Order: sequence, then C-alpha cells, then structure tokens
Amino acid sequence: MIVVAAVLGASLLIWRGLRATRTPSRLETVLAQTVRNRAIPGPECTAKNPFDSTSDIQRQGRELFLNQCAVCHGIDGSGRTQLVRIFIPGFDLRQPQTQDLAAAELHFVIENGVQFTGMPAWGNPHRESSGNSWKLVLFLRSLRPLSTTELSRQGTSAASRRLCWFTGLPEVPCGHL
Repeated sequence: MIVVAAVLGASLLIWRGLRATRTPSRLETVLAQTVRNRAIPGPECTAKNPFDSTSDIQRQGRELFLNQCAVCHGIDGSGRTQLVRIFIPGFDLRQPQTQDLAAAELHFVIENGVQFTGMPAWGNPHRESSGNSWKLVLFLRSLRPLSTTELSRQGTSAASRRLCWFTGLPEVPCGHL
C-alpha cells in the first residue's frame, strides 16, 4: 500500500510538477481529507461541547470564523478563495465530508490542525482554552446545505429566501454572490 501511494505521488509530481498555479486534483483533495480524518485520535471523539447553540454563541462563532477561517474557507464556508484555489485543496465546510464529522472531531481539527494539509492549529497548549473552537464548531453546523424539507419551506419568493448573513443585502440569496 505504501509503495502504491509513493508511486502515485511520484507520478503526480512528474505529471503536474510543483506549481502553485493549478487547482489541486481530486486525488490531492481526497488525500488531504483522508489525512484530516486519520489525524483525529479515538479518545478525542468523545469530548462534549460545553456551549449550547444560542444566538449569542452563534454570533461569536461567526465572528471568529470571519476573522480566522474565511481567508482559506471563504466567507460562506465553500473553500472557494483565491488562496485555496492556487495553494492547497480547500475544504467545502458545507459538504457531508465535514458536516458528518462529530462535534468533537471538528473541535480537534480546529484546535490541533492537520499536518501536511495547510490547516493550522488554532489552539495554544500553553494557555487555558477560551472555548472559541467549540463556538466555531457550533457555527460550522450552520453552514450545512439545506435539507429538502428546508428547501421546500423556503419557497421561491424573495421574501422567503434564506439570505446571506454576511452580505447585509436583503435581496442576495446564499450561494449567489
């Protein structure tokens, strides 16, 4: 298995070269997701979020996201930013690969980062945690795609559309920026 991975990696390197001007391949993206998922130790998966999902905690999480995460993950969590497009495989935080992770798994990734993927560690082992990573976890859950039931409730009229919280514009639906 390791030999196969090494051969695939070498082939990819020879074929594509070391350029920061190309969008990462599907293989690179899958490898980065696999590294992320394998980086979470089993015991870390049982931690519980100390915060309830209140509007104030959601607001704090959103502010943290915009200040610390949006440069790579985009203001909508899509991972479609210029930095990510030419540098590393961006994770669309709205997709099942991220949304299906347990809250404790998301917290671990935020606190500890994921080596070799560009995801930095936001926790500081030399001071007590402020709980900001848990607030981010709660906010990340709000980025998930709408369910079919939610979509049907949404309707087609402008008055019933789910609006982007980050635009401040009353007529711009999410995902249409």
